Amino acid sequence: MGKKILLSLLAVFFVFATAASSFAGGRHFRGPHFAPNHLWAKVGLGIATGIAVGAMVHKSKAERESVYRPPRVHQPPPVVVYRQSNVPVYRHTEIVVKRVQTTATLLNVRSQPGYGSPVKQQVPEGTVLNVIGMTPDWLRVQTMDGQYGWISEQYAIDLDAPVG
Repeated sequence: MGKKILLSLLAVFFVFATAASSFAGGRHFRGPHFAPNHLWAKVGLGIATGIAVGAMVHKSKAERESVYRPPRVHQPPPVVVYRQSNVPVYRHTEIVVKRVQTTATLLNVRSQPGYGSPVKQQVPEGTVLNVIGMTPDWLRVQTMDGQYGWISEQYAIDLDAPVG
């Protein structure tokens, strides 16, 4: 900023100095008669003005270059959860609709209802399974070891014991 002020004052000095020297002796620019010193006075005045204006509008290389900086995205601070040791932990439990017993020698427990879906595991005959959901002809079951899957309803019989 100080450099621009200094150059501006210097330009003003040159403008007045050039004008004062060109008008010395009481001669004025009138008509078609130009003395050689008047021509150089105009040239000097133009150069001084150009230098002054150029210095005021000149930008450094760093100011001329534009560098893309992506906008900053506000990220919320991470959530920290402190767990108290005396608070009981409740596990999500499935609602058991009914209990069934398998009738097939080795029954496939599948990942989806349908005979084309992959077999997750096999259970032997007489295994008791908790039913937690149903579709037509298929039962969503939970095995005693905690695995979930689907069995065909035709290979299971309802147990008479109440659930719960």
